[in-house]
Amino acid sequence: MQFVDKKHLIKNLPNHDTIILELGCGANKRHLNAIGIDPIDSHYFGGFVCASLATDIIRRKAFARSFSDPALVRYVDSIDGRRWSEEYVDSLTTPELRDLRRNAAAEGKLYLRPSAIACALTHRDRLLAAAENDDVILCEDDARLSSDFVDAWQSQSVRTMFRDCGGVVLGYYRASVPILTEIEPYATFGRFGIYRLVSEHVLSTVTYYCPPAIARDIRQLQLPIATSADSWKFFQKRIGFESIYLVHPSPVQLMPFASSIGYSTHWLARRNDLFSRMARQLRRRLLRPGDVVFDKISNSKDLRYQP
Repeated sequence: MQFVDKKHLIKNLPNHDTIILELGCGANKRHLNAIGIDPIDSHYFGGFVCASLATDIIRRKAFARSFSDPALVRYVDSIDGRRWSEEYVDSLTTPELRDLRRNAAAEGKLYLRPSAIACALTHRDRLLAAAENDDVILCEDDARLSSDFVDAWQSQSVRTMFRDCGGVVLGYYRASVPILTEIEPYATFGRFGIYRLVSEHVLSTVTYYCPPAIARDIRQLQLPIATSADSWKFFQKRIGFESIYLVHPSPVQLMPFASSIGYSTHWLARRNDLFSRMARQLRRRLLRPGDVVFDKISNSKDLRYQP
């Protein structure tokens, strides 16, 4: 009999040996119900990797509430760029992105602040690094995942379904233009469908799946940082992977937390209560009435493209 130990090393035991297991590192009761241990021909860690500041225990505890089994979650420490100098940030980016940052700063735009570069580094060096050799769902710590999606992800067939898409699969998504997909899903599982994106703009890295090969390619492309972490169309065009997909209905809702990495300097951005979150949304509408954010995280409206 063979099994994988805590250091991911393959161990051999005679079939008649008695073994004692300590649950952890991805093992759970379903493994024991099968043959007593996690066999090497199954997926060792079919779980979720969450990026969060090491000091933000409250957010980690809130994220953990989505899971009945804590062994399904691994945490990586987010990179905090709030105290970085502009000169240091420039040393982390391509010349092209450095020029874009300077032009954005001159116009008072915040989306390429040092915190955004730190976010891109977090995804490159922490989350995508975890996806290079494993099928995992990558999350930021303000995501709340539906229990049926969490359960579905434990199925090898569902993980294979995601892998066979040949592209990135977003569980949460938003855009400033309507998000359009093909009418028919690429695949379905439970109440969810996986739909291929046909519109030209989609954002968000709150929750997503990235196949190992594409994770490696994005990490290479982001050496040094060339764009923000959620520039999915940029990655697709530069790397050449087949498609971007969306899970619909989205299995993710955002928890009422403000950005913990300083995406905004306004006082509302530092408050995490639900009232402050609603006030931020109202403020955006009043200050930028022409902007519409298409955010389909929790409604039942069909995303599918109707020609």
